[in-house]
Amino acid sequence: MAQNQLAIANAALRKLGAEEVSSLSDSTKSAQVMNTRVEPAKQAVLRVHPWNFATRRIKLITRVAGTTVTAITAASPPEVTSTAHGLLDGDQVVLEDIGGMTEVEGVSYRVSASAANTFELEGVDGTAYTTYTTGGTARRRPAFDFGNYFALPTDCLRVLPITDGTKYRVEGRFIATNESSLELKYVQDIDLDDNNADPLFAECLSSYLAWDCCYAILQSNSAKDRLWAEYGQILSSARFTNATEGGHQQVVLPQTYINGRQFFSDSNAYPLRG
Repeated sequence: MAQNQLAIANAALRKLGAEEVSSLSDSTKSAQVMNTRVEPAKQAVLRVHPWNFATRRIKLITRVAGTTVTAITAASPPEVTSTAHGLLDGDQVVLEDIGGMTEVEGVSYRVSASAANTFELEGVDGTAYTTYTTGGTARRRPAFDFGNYFALPTDCLRVLPITDGTKYRVEGRFIATNESSLELKYVQDIDLDDNNADPLFAECLSSYLAWDCCYAILQSNSAKDRLWAEYGQILSSARFTNATEGGHQQVVLPQTYINGRQFFSDSNAYPLRG
């Protein structure tokens, strides 16, 4: 069965009791609402659970790359020229492989007066430094606690726990750590139109999408509450199935219906309700 964007959007519309659409580019209200929400909803449901089908492994061995340094002034403070460096005031930067000006080699500095192609080394008096000659890089690094940044894969939506004792922290699109390499497991963003989604994920997504778009299409809060409960039930089943395919993983399920009627959402299990 197809599990592409259109199929999932139509599954959500059926849950709403609304008419299906032939294309997400249709001019109908339902198509327009679904078209704007299917991608954010997909990413929310992917982030909320470590789906086996979307889990990837990678070994990160390259720290955040530095930008090329072409000049450093012997001034107070020194001004570093590095085209399109991307650094902001307050960032921490380490200068490496610098020719001539040995005083700055391997030292970490706080960036100030950042412009498109230059920045200054805050609080530094470099008037007596050796003249810069050639080469070097300026590499962003954590200001404290950690020594390196690794860039997250571009398709990473959620980093899964690193359980070998490695100290780390996800900060924006980077992982801060003291390690020189990292073995990383993460939940990958997927293209729904590749039709590779797990069927239970597709069911979860269509239920979440129906809940997300409910008020815009039906203007009904009671229907929205019903759809939220349905989403929770399907996610519980999906989490159980997913866990049993993981060998030693512990199966932890959220509470769903008590006495068949009352639904409790686990704040660690579901995307936050709007």
